[in-house]
Amino acid sequence: MSDVAISNFEALQADELGLMRAMVAPIIARPEQFAESFYKRVFDAAPGLRALFSTDMQAQQVKLAQMLTVLVGGLDDPQSLSSTLRAMGAAHRGYGAKPMHYRVVCTALLGALIAANGGELAPRTEHNWSRLLVWASHEMLLSAGSAAGPAQKFGSS
Repeated sequence: MSDVAISNFEALQADELGLMRAMVAPIIARPEQFAESFYKRVFDAAPGLRALFSTDMQAQQVKLAQMLTVLVGGLDDPQSLSSTLRAMGAAHRGYGAKPMHYRVVCTALLGALIAANGGELAPRTEHNWSRLLVWASHEMLLSAGSAAGPAQKFGSS
């Protein structure tokens, strides 16, 4: 596990973790609505990313909700979460994701999370989500360069 993981997430208090987990509940309840908000933000910010995705986005919607569940659920075990994120990074490299895409995705995820939870977050909660998403991107990018092979469309596997 990287030092970034240790310094960022061991410091979160149990109530902060609980709040972050609770924020995922509306997403699990309505994954289609969240995914629509998220992907609209991604494609509005970077229209060229649309070409990386399958035309059938239903499976991708479920994967997005599952990924968020894994992300917040894994904060109790950052080493295991780090391994999961690195595997995801290698897979995303195979889909054609580039390092510059991660910033767009993080911004879109945070915006969609805020929208799904009433449109506003406490500054501390927003800061914690930002830290988590930056760390997750960092972990994914650590192994993204190790994947090889032709790019596949997201959601086509």
